Amino acid sequence: MLATARERYYSATAGGGGRAPPSTFTAPPPLMPGGVWTNLQRHWDPAVLAATKVQVLPAGLPVKIMEHGAATSVLLATSDEVEGIGGRYFEDCNEARTVPQITDGLHGVLDYALDPDAARRLWDVSVELLDTARSAR
Repeated sequence: MLATARERYYSATAGGGGRAPPSTFTAPPPLMPGGVWTNLQRHWDPAVLAATKVQVLPAGLPVKIMEHGAATSVLLATSDEVEGIGGRYFEDCNEARTVPQITDGLHGVLDYALDPDAARRLWDVSVELLDTARSAR
């Protein structure tokens, strides 16, 4: 286990790298950094921001400070414990649990998201689409 404390997340980002096949990515594994309030929200429509706060705060959905939101990204980018791994998804500074359904919109990863055959097919189709777009120029 990479950490003992569990915190909640509900925003995601993923790493990737060049045209190497998925199994040889050098970027950190995909992760969910969490719901993080930053200065970026100042660019939101004020009505959207107010509506979001009305939904998030009373529902008890976690909102992190920037340092806590960055923790999983920093861990995966710097830890020897995860160097060279692939095919895993992280949240809360830990590997995410595989779940049959994500019910709270925040936790876990579905089986199909970790399927190496599906990842290979997605990679191959993506490369083919990029090659087609390049040759059309």
